[in-house]
Formats: sequence, C-alpha cells, structure tokens
Amino acid sequence: MLHNIGSTCELLTAVRNGKEDKTKELLSYENFYNLPSWNQGQGIVLLREALARGHCEIAKLLLHKGARVNNKLGNPTNDPLHFAVGLTDNLEIIRLLLNEGAKINC
Repeated sequence: MLHNIGSTCELLTAVRNGKEDKTKELLSYENFYNLPSWNQGQGIVLLREALARGHCEIAKLLLHKGARVNNKLGNPTNDPLHFAVGLTDNLEIIRLLLNEGAKINC
C-alpha cells in the first residue's frame, strides 16, 4: 500500500521552506513521482524552488531522487545551472549542479 503524502503543496512547501527532514520523508514514499510538482519536467519545478532559495541539501536530495539536472523549463537557456548562475552567487549550488552533470553550454 502506498502512503498518501497529501497534495503537491505538501512537498512544494517543504522544499520552499528548506525543511530537509520533511522533504526527505515525502520523497521516501513511492507515490511522490505521481505528484504534479514532480511530473512537470521530472522534478524541475521542485529543483528550481530549492535553487532559488539556496537550499543545497534539498537540491541534492531531489537530484538523487531523479530530478533532471539538464531539463529546461520554457526557453532553451532555462536549465537549472543557468537559472542558478543568474539568480545566485552560491558556489556550493553551482558546484553541485556541475558535479551532477549539468551541461555548461546548453
């Protein structure tokens, strides 16, 4: 039996608020893959939320659960690396994305 993790808001809120333990708990349930916040771009929406708020450990959790480091949202340069570079000078996040295989010349 799959655990009911509630709505997409529960996971999105945990990511936005930097709640690492709650995010980890919600990502441990098998049915999180069915949530709209995950399905849209295979985790790209959640990953962008973590990046925008500087939540490196949560970004790492999302990437290790399968969020696509090179997926784009909208225009061709809107991948996580370009998004992070344009939004923050957080070198830890930029290194994380590069170490996870982000392409630098998309």
